[in-house]
Amino acid sequence: MSCYIHHGFGEEALRIFYNMNREGISPNRSTFLSAIASCSLVMALTEGETIHSHVVELCFDSESLICSALLKMYVKCGDVENARDVLNRMHVCDVISWTSMMVSYIQHGNIHEACKLFREMMTRDVNPDEISFGTILGACESPLYLQEGRVIHATIIENGCKLDDILGTALIDMYTKCGNLNDGLSVFYAMDHKDVVCWTTMMMAFVDCNYKAEALYLYNTMQYQGIFPNEVTVIALSGLCDCPDSLYIVKIIHIMATDSGLFRLNVMVRTALINMYGKCGACELARRVFDEKEEEDDLVLWNAIITTYTQQGEGTRALELFDCLKCRGMEPDQITFSGLLGACSDLTQGKAIHTVVLETIFASNTVVGNALVNMYSKCGSMQDTCIAFESVSNRDVISWNAFVASHCRHGYGDLVLQVLKNMEEDGVKPDDVTFLCLISACSHAGRPQEGYYLYMLMSKDYNILPHLGHYCCMVDMLGRVGYLDDAENMINEMPFEPDYVIYTTLLNACKMHDDVVRGERIAKLVFSMDTPNSESYILLSNIYATHKDYHDNDIFEFDCDQFQTPGFVQ
Repeated sequence: MSCYIHHGFGEEALRIFYNMNREGISPNRSTFLSAIASCSLVMALTEGETIHSHVVELCFDSESLICSALLKMYVKCGDVENARDVLNRMHVCDVISWTSMMVSYIQHGNIHEACKLFREMMTRDVNPDEISFGTILGACESPLYLQEGRVIHATIIENGCKLDDILGTALIDMYTKCGNLNDGLSVFYAMDHKDVVCWTTMMMAFVDCNYKAEALYLYNTMQYQGIFPNEVTVIALSGLCDCPDSLYIVKIIHIMATDSGLFRLNVMVRTALINMYGKCGACELARRVFDEKEEEDDLVLWNAIITTYTQQGEGTRALELFDCLKCRGMEPDQITFSGLLGACSDLTQGKAIHTVVLETIFASNTVVGNALVNMYSKCGSMQDTCIAFESVSNRDVISWNAFVASHCRHGYGDLVLQVLKNMEEDGVKPDDVTFLCLISACSHAGRPQEGYYLYMLMSKDYNILPHLGHYCCMVDMLGRVGYLDDAENMINEMPFEPDYVIYTTLLNACKMHDDVVRGERIAKLVFSMDTPNSESYILLSNIYATHKDYHDNDIFEFDCDQFQTPGFVQ
């Protein structure tokens, strides 16, 4: 049995175990350990439960090694209840058993129970090790668990644990994902030794906060200290490059990747550079990276350049590359077809590609199906959109979001609640994007009651915390129907700082409903922000222009000279 398990043949090992039972050979401790390990290997839960009953019958359930093996087996098979029952019955639980149980809770999304279990472990005088600390820190990925993360950090200090690469990186990751960049940075600088993973984690945190200069500074400092970047580092920095203004950053990353040798040898780095140049609108530079490839038939690179042309509205060039790909005898995959469908600018073109898809194994593919839904919706054919949606065999939340967005795009706001019901009947749980689309549909359909119901439902029943996009949709919806007090109160009660977009949304509602006093107050808040916004000046000007006393107001007391907006009469 042990030999079979060692070589990964779990089913054969189980067969031997059952043959032993049939021949009347009583299993011992080693036999049970091997049998349980076999169940873990092939994730055979039913067989594992049967073996567990044999363990109890033969009074081996008090053996710590066997209990630990059972616990690991249940965790591997995803049976949280049985795993916890085994843990509760164990006379002696080591840190490995406790950690296994925490992993089980985390895998099933029950972070609260995982944190509770960690605290219980501490009360049982079981000292956590590096793995258990890293496990629970990895689960604290939202502001809801920031305080829990702080307590774990304090415990690490109390236990005298050294902040090595693994533990220090886990703390940095926890703090930054919980929205506390400063504490993450403090941990980073407190570490005596930092490997490339640690440096990359800190850079990713800066990237997520859009601190471009700081991320590049870390990149340069890392190399100055003799730590060479890997492909993950380059890919992490790609998040900085999302507009034409970021082109200089891409060129810097390109030079650094070339100097370090990553560009020449690594397909992932080449792909990342193509994507970065594409997001900055530099299609020719992206094409140059593609043309310099050494891997002539690497589909990943072909998909990257096709997607780049698609995103930049170069659909014809994307389709030409697809023809070239086929001439080389390469087989497109789901990413290829998704990129092509995104390139379609008219219905005829999209249906032609759909015909090609139907001749491949991707006819019912979820990713391709989602792209078809988006394509038909974009081309204005709701009938084809519905047909494409129904053809997706395994609809996921992305499928439903694309379908909901199509309803929103075409003004079917009265159907949003029915769509949500159908989605749940399909066994798909909505996410934050789903609710963003649904609330937006209610906003455009003038249905504030349904929109507010969805907003409350999102956090109450689905534990989805609203982000700035949700608040912006709510402000837009309330503003359209004249609930300006409610819209402004919603902005003031947000758990984070409003940006100029949400203020401009409210300002537009003030213009719509001729609310001069509120409009002037909101405009002043926008003008005080660092980001210049000409739209707000124009909106306030229009509010004054429609008001009988607008001549008595001096809109131009604000510094409007910095804006050279065409059509704006100064």
